[in-house]
Amino acid sequence: GDDPRAAEDHAWYFDNSDEGQADVGQKAVNPFGLHDMAGNVAEWTVSQHTEDYSEFAARSPLNAIDVVKWPETGSNCVVRGGHWQDDVSQLRPAARLASDDEEWKISDPSYPLSPWWFTDDPARGVGFRIFRSLEPLDDDLIARFWEPNAADTKFDIQIRLDAGHGIRGLVYRELPQAVNRPAN
Repeated sequence: GDDPRAAEDHAWYFDNSDEGQADVGQKAVNPFGLHDMAGNVAEWTVSQHTEDYSEFAARSPLNAIDVVKWPETGSNCVVRGGHWQDDVSQLRPAARLASDDEEWKISDPSYPLSPWWFTDDPARGVGFRIFRSLEPLDDDLIARFWEPNAADTKFDIQIRLDAGHGIRGLVYRELPQAVNRPAN
């Protein structure tokens, strides 16, 4: 909502978080029946960060796919919505933070250093949400969400795979059968 005094009832933030993420569902729901859409963890998005977001946000009617700025580089995505370390003023969907800040990568434990490993603040307050489109999406559009599309990210991944760091494939090979199994 628009009243910062209501934040205590709806969100986890710096003043009430006890310095960590909280279990979902302990605060009041929003008008759509969803918990923790502001605060607690900030949302990692697929969108590339831009200094001026108004070109995307001004579109009407607003379609979520139309406002995605598909990444051209592997870093500098948008994190939004505020998290448990933020002040109340940052607990809103329009609060945007770029992910290319070097402070996020100070304690990278990977060797060679990873272009996408975020271990330091503000990264500890980042999460993600999974959404489902009201209308079915075509396979090519779905792939844009799941597959890396920035050339530098594809290059970094291939170098690591060639060096023997990881493999491509399902972590749980039985997953496709489990997904298609009828519910009991």
